[in-house]
Amino acid sequence: MSEFKDLFSALRPGMIKRMAKDKGVDVDHLPTKEELEKQTIEKAHQSIKATHSKFYFNQSVWGGKPLHFTFEQWKPAIQKDEKTAREIGKQAFVLAKKLQNDVFNILLIGSKGTGKTSLGLAILNELSKTGKSIMFVSTAELSDLISKQYDYADVKPQLEKIERAMREVDVLLLDDFGTEGGMKVDNVVRPVRKDMQDFMYRVANVRIDFDKNKVEKPTIITTNNLQEDIDRMYNQKAVSRLYPKSREHRITFNKMGDVRNVD
Repeated sequence: MSEFKDLFSALRPGMIKRMAKDKGVDVDHLPTKEELEKQTIEKAHQSIKATHSKFYFNQSVWGGKPLHFTFEQWKPAIQKDEKTAREIGKQAFVLAKKLQNDVFNILLIGSKGTGKTSLGLAILNELSKTGKSIMFVSTAELSDLISKQYDYADVKPQLEKIERAMREVDVLLLDDFGTEGGMKVDNVVRPVRKDMQDFMYRVANVRIDFDKNKVEKPTIITTNNLQEDIDRMYNQKAVSRLYPKSREHRITFNKMGDVRNVD
């Protein structure tokens, strides 16, 4: 009886292997225990990353319904200066590709309705494809929330979540930066309210690696305002942490017209 058991034990692995092959299983390339453990850990990391990305995106401050735009949707032909519009789209696309492996801030500056927000969203979309977490924040809507926190108890915890996300997200887009300062009065630019300034400074400060003296997490800014106006609105320390120094990372929408009402 014991001899029969020994023979069965010896044959069993081979039988199982043949049966598995008959079922189309590639038994010659089955993962090892170590490989299975590594795959399990990797899946867990991906799941956590996906959860974090969803959290950051859900904290976006739109001021309306969420927006989406891709580079494929950029239409230079609707601009009078099609050549310049094409060059602007190309510059944004090139910077989006560079941000996949590098870290720097981007500024999109120009008149209203020229497509700054659209290309900012296209950059976000391109980077999200590589697994980077993204977040969109309308600074005017954020300023409104900061004002409301003193009157509505539920706004403060909401702002705490938004600030946390803005500090941690891989790529942050600040849209219409400077509109939170309000309209000019007698052609004079007013400083942004202190609580908004403090909020933005905390966010900007954390997204810088001071040990390496460089940007740690990229921020994309769209604005209608000249930098000299922004400098009057905000503490210089916050501006210096957000605005890119390199001209290569600044996209200027010169000669572009307002096309928001054009199909």
